[in-house]
Amino acid sequence: MMLRRAFPILVLLPAVVVGCAKAGDDDDNDDVAAPDAGDPRGGKCGSTTCGPTEACCDGICVDVQANASNCGSCGNVCDSETSNGCSGGMCVCNFGVACTGGSTCCDTGCKNLMTDPANCGMCGRPCGPMETCQDGMCVCAATGGECPGNTSCCATGCVDTTTDEANCGSCGMACDADDQCSGGACACPFTCPMPPPLLPSKITCCGDGCYDICNDPAHCGGCDPTDCDTCDLGGCTKDDMEVTPPDLLNCFGFPFP
Repeated sequence: MMLRRAFPILVLLPAVVVGCAKAGDDDDNDDVAAPDAGDPRGGKCGSTTCGPTEACCDGICVDVQANASNCGSCGNVCDSETSNGCSGGMCVCNFGVACTGGSTCCDTGCKNLMTDPANCGMCGRPCGPMETCQDGMCVCAATGGECPGNTSCCATGCVDTTTDEANCGSCGMACDADDQCSGGACACPFTCPMPPPLLPSKITCCGDGCYDICNDPAHCGGCDPTDCDTCDLGGCTKDDMEVTPPDLLNCFGFPFP
């Protein structure tokens, strides 16, 4: 009988190759730089590259040198009371420094709304020419308080310019002594008649009535009383002597040679 020689049985196992990961490898890394809200030096912002003065604010490139809502850095909002813009990364008022000390930024610069008569209580609200600004309110300088109702502040105080003969229509507009102020206009207190037709005449309102200053010996040439024997075209004659020459301009409406 022949004996067969036994051989060892080799079992081949599948080779397991273990790869070593390199430091920093990440299949999910898209090489996009993380935005830095306070860094205005540019860089990637999503798929956009920001400019040298821009920062990535909420995923958007913003010029933090000029954006009032992100002035100097993301989220830094300029106070609308003290500034009206952003320049060079600083909040400014009309391209100057921002307002301080309780002043407010107006179109004309930093103003104290409590005392500025051109911006009293709010920007662009002026007081009247005879008023001052106190605690943000326009008050009459002559009285130290607000003028009531429809009265206006004048140099003498609060007056009704619709009836005040020294301030008729506006402060300082005085009526003539023979007129009265009605509806803000100087007018005759009487209803004077029309002059007679074809007669050189001028019916004038005076303080005590209406007179024909071209023909009335008692008011010859004007409202002031006169003692004339005759009044001819506003020229007064007394004892056959001419006291005043005729007033051709008023009595005819144009001069004669």
